Amino acid sequence: MTLPDRKAYQEAMQCLMQKPSRYKGIDGAKTAYDDYGVLHYYQTPFVHNSATFLVWHRHYNWVLEQDLHDMCGYKGTVSLSCSTNSRPTSTAR
Repeated sequence: MTLPDRKAYQEAMQCLMQKPSRYKGIDGAKTAYDDYGVLHYYQTPFVHNSATFLVWHRHYNWVLEQDLHDMCGYKGTVSLSCSTNSRPTSTAR
């Protein structure tokens, strides 16, 4: 991620921290940013250690990305693509 891309991502995340939560009456959810921690907290018992783990987290990241676009005007991406053929390389020996 380039420096301008990182800056845009950070600004979009800070924007979510200024938006109100969509969850009313749930402890811990004060901003749209908090919504993601609260959602993950309440869904963990149903998602972790299940066959839906990867799909659920991919959707979670997709919803986050949509909120960054729709609520904060972010133009970048958050989720990793399944269609990539590249493999990470390591210089560690």
